[in-house]
Amino acid sequence: MFQRFLSILLVSPLLVPDAWAQCNSMFALEVADMRTGGDCTTATFSCDSDYDGLADDQCTANEFADLVYDAPEKQPLSDGSLPTADPGDGHLIGVFLPKCVDGSDDCPGRELRCVDGTRPMYWIDPAHGDVNKVLWVFTFEGGGSCSRAPGVPGGVKCWDDYQELDGSQFVNREEMTEWMLPGAGDYQGPQLMRSEGGILRDDAIDPSPFENYNRVILSKCSYDRKNGRTIVSGYDQVCPPGLDCQHHSSDPDTATGMPENADGDSFQLDFSGRTQVIALFNHLKNSRTVTDWRTGEPVTLPALKAASQIVVAGHSGGAEGLIHNLDHIESYLQTIVIDPNLDVRGVIDARGWPTLNHMQGYRYGTDMYDENTGDDATCVPLAVNNWCLPTPVGVANRGFGADVYRPGSQKRVSADYWDMPPDASCVATMSDPLEEHRCYDSGQVLFNHLSTPFFLRQALRDNRHLGRAPDYATSSSYRWVPATYETQVRDQIETFEAERTQAVGRFAEPIYGWADPASIGIGAFMADSERHGGIFVTDEFKSVRVSTDQCVTSTSYEEALYDWLQPPFGDVFLVDGLDGATTCP
Repeated sequence: MFQRFLSILLVSPLLVPDAWAQCNSMFALEVADMRTGGDCTTATFSCDSDYDGLADDQCTANEFADLVYDAPEKQPLSDGSLPTADPGDGHLIGVFLPKCVDGSDDCPGRELRCVDGTRPMYWIDPAHGDVNKVLWVFTFEGGGSCSRAPGVPGGVKCWDDYQELDGSQFVNREEMTEWMLPGAGDYQGPQLMRSEGGILRDDAIDPSPFENYNRVILSKCSYDRKNGRTIVSGYDQVCPPGLDCQHHSSDPDTATGMPENADGDSFQLDFSGRTQVIALFNHLKNSRTVTDWRTGEPVTLPALKAASQIVVAGHSGGAEGLIHNLDHIESYLQTIVIDPNLDVRGVIDARGWPTLNHMQGYRYGTDMYDENTGDDATCVPLAVNNWCLPTPVGVANRGFGADVYRPGSQKRVSADYWDMPPDASCVATMSDPLEEHRCYDSGQVLFNHLSTPFFLRQALRDNRHLGRAPDYATSSSYRWVPATYETQVRDQIETFEAERTQAVGRFAEPIYGWADPASIGIGAFMADSERHGGIFVTDEFKSVRVSTDQCVTSTSYEEALYDWLQPPFGDVFLVDGLDGATTCP
């Protein structure tokens, strides 16, 4: 039985359930299903005494999960032994996060775990060449997440994703763990070396300007978009009648009516993404030596506390999590870095989609989310985009609204399941506590409350967004269509550009927290493209180009972002259809 204690600046304690689950993790439950018929606590199987400390070479599934957590660089063989894993290919060196949020291994329990209970990792490529190594880029991946649905037992969706019941061929599993069991994917054990493209690429022929930065990618295995700070109990059980449990009710066993591998076992789920981010910074605060797994040679990493500029980039779902955490991250970094002039910036990639802030027909004022009112008296049209359109009294629900962020809604159930805190500055501006639900809307936070400068990249015809319902949809029939999507994406960044130097924005709230917004340029790159991948895909990062002179000259996403990060920090605003900008063939 583990005890978890977290008492570090700016980090709330992990919430500990009153009673621990039978299986200490989804990883343990999976091992139990493979080796002991689903028993995590009493039935044993053969495992190597060099690692488990048991003289009889036997351990339970829970003990094996603990063994793997404590010796994560190992991988299993058919006899249960754990030799060092094959490092594989890649230029990013894998490093295991410590057990404790403060960057050490000295806490009583295990404060940092993937959602499945394995040890989280990060991968780093130290700055190349003879440079001071004071520039850093931290990146968060997009992809899936799991929580619970209203009225559905916790862990159902997480276990479904872990078992790949949606047919995703271990894509979800690889996002939820840092220790793949044999037969569960393209590799087994941990991924000790890793290759990525885009801003993280290693290209000797066409090197990236970002090779002068220490580049880091943090595991997404918290599976909570870096928002979680809690521990909950999940259940491997059948979906209750009448409830939508995603794919959990598919392929039922004919004898029991329960899904495959669902036998009622309980397990522990760790959602510690927000906590892992702080632990990552603490682990890198001082210079340390890690192992290049390909050569076995030691590599000395520079000290984060000596940084002069830190860029934190999130893609897609990772960008949504970054929006909610960016100011929190910036505040924490200021406490551990020596330079009083530290420059911290964010990159929001593929999360510049239309937001609820810019939907037509909304009132402007304290009741911004009343889409069914006929009272437009409080609506003050903007000079840039007149969104104040009459809304007839009694009009049917438009299919979107802020109710999706109120307590009990799917979005809030997910956020509350993770113990996700809303942006503090957003909450502080809400005069009515009943309006705090607006602070769970990433669009509200992005365009009204972030005080940390950010660069926004969004494809105007994003193929992952078109045809889907936005987060704020209250009707399943509401979908983004190309014309509306492109117009709203373009208009909201134009509005943001116009408002950013104003004292207050459209909703009588502080529009931007930069101390001197006019001195820190706005950063935006929006091409007439359908490409979603962006910052991690080399072709999209380098080859999609926007021009302001009919393509006589042009600029890529990579070049635009790099220019924005250089003094004197002026505007880099390349949005197809605005200010004469066009996307080049």
